Amino acid sequence: MKAALRVLTAISEHHEPEQADVDELHWYAPSDSERPLDEVVCDAIQRALREREQTRKTTKARQREFALQSAAYETAVVTSSRARAQDREAERARLVREHGQRREQYLAVTAKLKRLGIALQATEAMKTDAENYSANAEAARTMLQSIGEDEALSPIAQLLRAQIRLTEALIDGEQVLKQSGGE
Repeated sequence: MKAALRVLTAISEHHEPEQADVDELHWYAPSDSERPLDEVVCDAIQRALREREQTRKTTKARQREFALQSAAYETAVVTSSRARAQDREAERARLVREHGQRREQYLAVTAKLKRLGIALQATEAMKTDAENYSANAEAARTMLQSIGEDEALSPIAQLLRAQIRLTEALIDGEQVLKQSGGE
């Protein structure tokens, strides 16, 4: 463009342009035929303008492509971030749900252990409180029945049932001994 402007300025001022500028224009806008110098300058300027326009289009296309890729990337990042947040929220909900279940199980086992304790106290009371023997035995049996068939507590419940039977046998044996005059 600079060479074309220098040649046009020389032509308009009626001077002879520099030969290097003329050679550069012929190199940039070659032609098979002899043409006036002002046409060679116009061809060179038109070619330069076409190339600049093509460069602008290419640049805009790249910018548009980059913007689309950036938008797609940002969308992917946002989507991924939302997915991670949803995963964290789902995990938190699962942990809360499992904690609630464990708490319910804990409370249920604790209640059963309390009933076992009450049954144990009732079997102890059977031996020491002979007058309320039947009531204490019934209370112990009721507590053991309220525990149900819990696998973890079953051995303890069986031991308490065995203790109730043995306590009943001991008390019956003591009464027989007292009636027969022994101690």
